[in-house]
Amino acid sequence: MTALVKKKETRLETAVENGDNIAEILDAKVAYYREANMPVEQSIADYIALGIQGQKEKIEQYKAYKKELDAAIKAMQELEKETEEEVYEWMRANGLEKLKGIHVSSVTVKEGKPSIRKKIVRDITDEELLEMGYAHVEETITQLPSGIKINNKRKA
Repeated sequence: MTALVKKKETRLETAVENGDNIAEILDAKVAYYREANMPVEQSIADYIALGIQGQKEKIEQYKAYKKELDAAIKAMQELEKETEEEVYEWMRANGLEKLKGIHVSSVTVKEGKPSIRKKIVRDITDEELLEMGYAHVEETITQLPSGIKINNKRKA
């Protein structure tokens, strides 16, 4: 069984996790906790943390799916390349240049051609470029996003 098969959920999904009307959901949860005489602050903190943790778990799960898909794609691309190489060798060994098909027009032996690419190689360091005046440093200022922090360990 592959990792693409969803694991059995062992916890309930919170509405915060889905990102739908979060403020309304939290207001409703606060009202519910008050009516049920539950500790509002702790209960809502746990609810929020569970929702965000659920999102993080889904992200990790999707990353694992992506990793598995990328590996499967790479393996299939390698198989395709190997198949083409073996068919090429077989056709050349049997003196075949072209095979006409029913569903495809033809399968033709294609000879490879040398390819020349030019690449500029820099034989000087950044520091040397700066010293010689051929480069300069530019500073970039970015604003880090605001947000919340969830501390998972509760101290007694």
